[in-house]
Amino acid sequence: MKESLCSAPVGFDALIEYWLGELPKPETERIDEHIILCGQCAAKLGEIVLLSQAIRDVFRKGNIHVILTPNFLDHLIKQGIRVRQYRCSLNGSVACTVTTEDELLVGRLAVPLAGVTRLDALSRRSCDDVEHRFSDIPFDAGANEIVVATNLTRMRRLPSHQHIVRLVAVEKETDRLIGQYTFNHTAHG
Repeated sequence: MKESLCSAPVGFDALIEYWLGELPKPETERIDEHIILCGQCAAKLGEIVLLSQAIRDVFRKGNIHVILTPNFLDHLIKQGIRVRQYRCSLNGSVACTVTTEDELLVGRLAVPLAGVTRLDALSRRSCDDVEHRFSDIPFDAGANEIVVATNLTRMRRLPSHQHIVRLVAVEKETDRLIGQYTFNHTAHG
């Protein structure tokens, strides 16, 4: 027997909010009932569950280098992820380290983003002196902050060094420096 298509599918965003427990009780109950009766939406929810487990595993292993939203970082903290975070002011510097207890290492860069349409990050560590460019990074202009989660596994292996991140607005293929951030990393142990 072939399953019929759902006549009123639950939207992807609503399924994510449902899975994260962020919906009001009446909406949660409505989706509960729908999922029980609808194989198509239940399968979509199953895919979200598998994806969230895979993302959680990657985060727990520390093998990531990614831009996060402040809200997602708050969600991870509420979920019990042990986050070591450093706030760096515009054109500022901060002393930092990482320990074996940390599950996520985050740099929070204060940056004015009004009017910026494309943002790139240029990253250079003194221990390898290679510049990496991260193009077209996601940002919320109203947040005035970029949250960068660094590859924790790699950071634990690096010696003490200086890490400089420059954020540039890309306008007509030309870079305009918005801010520079210096992380003075002390190797742990």
